[in-house]
Amino acid sequence: MLPRGDQPGFVRIHDDKTLMMPDRRGNNRIDSLRNIVRDPRVAFLFLLPGSGTTFRANGRAHLSVDPALLESFAVDGKPPRSVIVMAIDELYFQCARAIIRSELWNPARHLDPKSLPSPGDILAAMTDNRVGGRAYDRGLAGTGETDHVVGGHRKPATVTPQSSSPLRGRQTDPKAQKNDPEICGNE
Repeated sequence: MLPRGDQPGFVRIHDDKTLMMPDRRGNNRIDSLRNIVRDPRVAFLFLLPGSGTTFRANGRAHLSVDPALLESFAVDGKPPRSVIVMAIDELYFQCARAIIRSELWNPARHLDPKSLPSPGDILAAMTDNRVGGRAYDRGLAGTGETDHVVGGHRKPATVTPQSSSPLRGRQTDPKAQKNDPEICGNE
């Protein structure tokens, strides 16, 4: 999953069964595009700022580099590198309880980004410094993804190993999900 965002309307409704989303220049990572080429199954989850309501579209995607299509998505004269074209299989509203409980849109609950470890620090902690660190953060500079790195000062990462994550069983064990009141529809 990779977050995407832009000005309102950046995801275009092409017709009743097709959505299109530009892949703009950013952090120069192509993970999601590579994933679409390998397995076209995708989901778009739309968050509405200030609302607990989320809307989900599941389908199959392909990438288009058609020059006319790219130009139709241009912003300030800059077209995206490609456009993700999704053939919709299903649409539905996602349960809002988790967003409401988390108070995601409550400014009083927002963390100061400077208090968080950088992406490079997190990767370094998870890989015994084989991946990540300052070089990784420098590669992200200017993408908006390291805004909490100011003057090279960051809080060192404290990362809980995956195997001890309290969410691990909930993600992989259907029996745990069935009995978990935190998951919508199972109360």
